[in-house]
Amino acid sequence: MSSDTLIRASRELKPGACVATVAEVEEFNRRTIVMSERYVFANTMGTELRRKIGELKNVRAGFVFDNLFHGDVSVHVARFIPVQMIAEKPRDNE
Repeated sequence: MSSDTLIRASRELKPGACVATVAEVEEFNRRTIVMSERYVFANTMGTELRRKIGELKNVRAGFVFDNLFHGDVSVHVARFIPVQMIAEKPRDNE
């Protein structure tokens, strides 16, 4: 995660560098948080990043890969899970 740098790759983009807008960096960071399973890595842990992680901690999206086996046959299924809210897990002390 970065507050000022965004690396993008695409077949549609021209080679070279360009300046990303603040909105593009924020959207990329939002998607990174939502699609993370466990950890989000950042150079610094500022107040804004803590707020954004707290705001999105129960929102998930991303790819799920399943292997289904039946006898000698296996099927590999790749699915994209759209953005969804997940229920919070109850705490042990409650």
